[in-house]
Amino acid sequence: MSNPFHYVLSNRAIEFKPGQARPELDTDNKKLADRNIMHFGLYPINNRNQRLSINAVDINTFTGGISSHVEQLPQGKRDVMLYIHGYDAFPKLKLELLEQVHQKYVADYQTTIGKIIFFSWPSHGFRKKIDDRANTYGQELFQHFPFFKQLSEKLAQKGSRLHLLVHSFGHQLLNGFISTPGFQQLPQAERKIFDQIFLMAPDVPRGCINTAINSNGILVPNRHGNPKERLYNFTLLDDLGSQLHIFYDDHDFLLYLSSKYLISRNHYKTEKEKWKQAGLDFPTARKKFMTVYHILGAWGADTDVTTFSKFNLYNINQLAEDATLKSELKPGRSALPEPDPSALIFIEKLKKNFNYIHLKPGLKALLKLLAKGDLAFKKWANRHRYFITGDIVVLKVKAILEGTPPTPRPPTDILATTPRDGVLTPDG
Repeated sequence: MSNPFHYVLSNRAIEFKPGQARPELDTDNKKLADRNIMHFGLYPINNRNQRLSINAVDINTFTGGISSHVEQLPQGKRDVMLYIHGYDAFPKLKLELLEQVHQKYVADYQTTIGKIIFFSWPSHGFRKKIDDRANTYGQELFQHFPFFKQLSEKLAQKGSRLHLLVHSFGHQLLNGFISTPGFQQLPQAERKIFDQIFLMAPDVPRGCINTAINSNGILVPNRHGNPKERLYNFTLLDDLGSQLHIFYDDHDFLLYLSSKYLISRNHYKTEKEKWKQAGLDFPTARKKFMTVYHILGAWGADTDVTTFSKFNLYNINQLAEDATLKSELKPGRSALPEPDPSALIFIEKLKKNFNYIHLKPGLKALLKLLAKGDLAFKKWANRHRYFITGDIVVLKVKAILEGTPPTPRPPTDILATTPRDGVLTPDG
């Protein structure tokens, strides 16, 4: 029990192919029944060669096992964090991400987090299809709402908390989860699962947090699939957690390119014709139209509209200048991964010339950066990839966690049946 371990969770089967040490998610559409089953296992941090045992799990074994493990942790280190990863090019489990989060949040900076649940989902594929799939997967995940609700209640009874950390494209999954009618039909008091919710480099349009546009969220044209429009309303997260935190990076080149993806030429032409018929000032109308679709993780809040007041927003480049946070850095550590200087020049060009229709500015910037060589590409790609483990980000999360004591919540009637808790051990 001395070796640290965390958890792998998925509503997809985890399968090992012959001769393969690292498992992959089963994405075979024929195995639809697996989507109704949670798969769960322990992941030992310091033993990569150990074959993982990830199997179907029932709600009481899941919640009882984690709860019993948390009781064995030191006081002040008994919080649990559900971590939802972002986009991946392949269907394999990105367990190195879990190891990095452990190293920074548990080992190096010793936050209140004692256990991490790494939720793995099929975030791979071409952008033409993955947006719709992510939304669907989020709706499917809602079927397992009782797993998280019961875990949250068990932890609260012991004075511990369940937190949520989502990175990048994982916010598309989260959007599907809170957009499903099942979530919105729950009594408001029943929706709360998490204490702190951390939204890291959210790859969603920033209009989702702007109440002045529409208090019920925004409908974003769906370029390639059905439905024709997709709803984004992150104000619903206020019901899911106690406090909401958005971390964004205005030097995130990848998310600026993601912004350009959202709007089709036909949609822009349709809107342009409406402005003309209405006699609207074209530059002003275009700006209002485009700013809704800026990606939240790169642009932050729109200062021209009212942002939902429950959100705390942090520009990580400003955090990197915070003297108090910098004083807590480990010796020899930098606050953030440094982007390639030329990437910053291209980002400024993109921001000034963002017309959302012609991809030339973005593609030219990307090609120039690639032409500088693999190192330049890696610098800005890794800045996004390792966003959540940047030291200054970890230190800010630590400060937030230490400044928010647990708020015990009584059990609700939603999960009245409580058979004997199952218990898991690192040996299976």
